[in-house]
Amino acid sequence: MCCLMIMLLSSSTGYGQSPALYAIEPLPLQVSAERTVSLSFAAAVKNVDRGSAELLAQKAKGVENVVLLRAARSQMQPTSLIVITADGQIHTFEVEYQQRPSCIGLQVMPKQHQPAAARFSNTIDQSQIQESVSLAMDQQSNLNRKAQAGDFSVKVDGLYVSGPVICIRLRMANRSVIDLQIETLRIFASDKKQIKRSASQQQELALIGSSEDSDQIKASEQKTVVVALAKTTLPKSKNLVIQITERGGARHISVPLKARHLSKIAAIPTPSDLK
Repeated sequence: MCCLMIMLLSSSTGYGQSPALYAIEPLPLQVSAERTVSLSFAAAVKNVDRGSAELLAQKAKGVENVVLLRAARSQMQPTSLIVITADGQIHTFEVEYQQRPSCIGLQVMPKQHQPAAARFSNTIDQSQIQESVSLAMDQQSNLNRKAQAGDFSVKVDGLYVSGPVICIRLRMANRSVIDLQIETLRIFASDKKQIKRSASQQQELALIGSSEDSDQIKASEQKTVVVALAKTTLPKSKNLVIQITERGGARHISVPLKARHLSKIAAIPTPSDLK
């Protein structure tokens, strides 16, 4: 009866003391009255705002991160679309009508090291997240799950809970002579039994923090990285899958954690807990 504590919450990133205004560059998007266009995001969609009633938008059934779009009539006037996702990102689009859109399936990739633009209620304090990540870095290993792609390997050797935070420790090794740039590091709750691969069977869990300098593994380098999630329960029907992809390369790794691995999660008392 093992349940892993993870929760879909966005991080709360601190800003500098001086306020600043930054423009979010809108992306061009084409829609049609005859064809449905799908937008896939890296995190669950929290809110969708249409600039016009002529633009029809709804979440795809069974998934949290896909929005389906269609024009209500031919020759729809140009309008806007704003989508806010669970990782705190605000995605803006300039939408125009095109009878035959150039693409009907689009994926919006996450931007590395970009602070969250939106804030949600019940978020975890960033200082608490970083404290948990720092503590997890020095804990004794309690897991040994490995995967390899070419000369790049990843070992999950630590799984910890610290207050409201789950920390996963990764030991990465690049044994090649070519630096590895990490494009995405993502975590999914995935069904154990999959008749066919589909989005409805795989739910992405939002990262709320990580150790610094986690986007590159230099040639012949070994590096330890800790990533953080907010805690909730994961049913026994799900596995936890850690997925790492290389930017512009073929070294992609997936490390599944099954119930017997998740049962080894260990508690880390924080200094505030001991007071």
